[in-house]
Amino acid sequence: MLGASFILIGLTSGLPEALKRMPEGRAIFLAGLGVLIYAGTGMLCLFMGENFLDYHILHKIMPGTDAVMARSHSMLIVEIGVAFTVMAIMFIIYAVLSSRGRMQQGL
Repeated sequence: MLGASFILIGLTSGLPEALKRMPEGRAIFLAGLGVLIYAGTGMLCLFMGENFLDYHILHKIMPGTDAVMARSHSMLIVEIGVAFTVMAIMFIIYAVLSSRGRMQQGL
């Protein structure tokens, strides 16, 4: 839904207006940040001796949580990372397709 909101801005107001609100550099940054959040959470679990994205171990570094609550919080963190990445990539694909591959500054 986040990606669709920027695509709708582009459809209603034009690509230049959408690019003012989500410049190419910001979209690339958010895509990378989302991947970093996702992979970083998984790697943190690995470094603590569990499987990739096996969240229950994270209660040791999350104050005031038990294993079940740590799972819930960690899933939210991972989903935020996925949301950033999907939003940014969807908008980048729309921007490239709507400009016929000729972005103003290039990705």
